[in-house]
Amino acid sequence: MSRVQVKSILGDPEHSTVAVLPQPPFFGPQESLVNFLKPGTSFEEWQYADGETIYLIWFGSR
Repeated sequence: MSRVQVKSILGDPEHSTVAVLPQPPFFGPQESLVNFLKPGTSFEEWQYADGETIYLIWFGSR
C-alpha cells in the first residue's frame, strides 16, 4: 500500500520518523524488518494511536 493510500484511509500519522535499519541482532518492533530490508536501509515509520494501542506502519524500499 502506498503512503497516499494509507493517508486516505487513516489520515496523517500522529508521529513519523525516518531511521536506518541496524545490523542484527537488535530488539524492538522493527526487528521483523530484517526479513524485508537489508541492514543499513532507511525506512519511514508512521505511528497511529487508538486509545492506548499504538499501530506502526513502515515504508521502505529494497
